[in-house]
Amino acid sequence: MRFSLFFLIILLTSISHFTSAQSTYFIKYKSDVSLAEVEQKVQQDQFVPAGIQLRLQSETKSVDHLAKGIAKADEVIGRIIKITFTDDVDESQFLQLKNSGHWRKFRHLTHGM
Repeated sequence: MRFSLFFLIILLTSISHFTSAQSTYFIKYKSDVSLAEVEQKVQQDQFVPAGIQLRLQSETKSVDHLAKGIAKADEVIGRIIKITFTDDVDESQFLQLKNSGHWRKFRHLTHGM
């Protein structure tokens, strides 16, 4: 009986862990955005350009450099950041930000945790 309860708890915990969705976006800033500015955005967990309002229905889980910052000093790869949200985020909101002219491109991935 003890083992059955234990395995039931483990099963429920793992199911809830894998059913939670999160969204990940990779953003590449344009070359006129300095690497120092990109670093500042990562340090402040901020990716929205100053003066632009963005309402998301999900919290930002993390803002990191691509590949955990291994190539953050590289002029091209250092401009790519990874943004992870706790839930799904509508891609159309990111299209509006891309059209504002601050980003070169972005890529969206949705997956379970």
